[in-house]
Amino acid sequence: MRLDKFLKVSRLIKRRTVANDVCDSARVFVNNNPAKPAKQLKTGNIISIEYKNFINYISQQLDDDETIVFHVHNLSYEFQFLKGIFHFNSEDVFATDRRKVLKCTLENKKIEFRCSYFHSNRSLDKYLKEMNVETLKKDGKKFN
Repeated sequence: MRLDKFLKVSRLIKRRTVANDVCDSARVFVNNNPAKPAKQLKTGNIISIEYKNFINYISQQLDDDETIVFHVHNLSYEFQFLKGIFHFNSEDVFATDRRKVLKCTLENKKIEFRCSYFHSNRSLDKYLKEMNVETLKKDGKKFN
């Protein structure tokens, strides 16, 4: 079975087009190697999704009464990808309309995403300077 189809039918990712996008961005690994959507899977292959693993790792490090908030610039756009990877209940998503998501919380209530664009009404560069953020981008390897 193709990797993108497996990700969809197994419900790891809700849509096959999102599975294709995630695979093309080298975020899905089969046996610790980046995999393309057309990769044929065999019994015993180990599949991992970089972003989901990172979020799960962070979630496991938190105590039951702790929550971590991720500020995402333009959460409305990113939510289209997040909802393909994670399951959100309707009561866990706060939006001004269908396409303007301001806040969403994962099922475990430990991880919350907030829209920094709607919060500040500034460009990402201005927002980061205002918040005194020195490093503009980190990838998962730098968090280990």
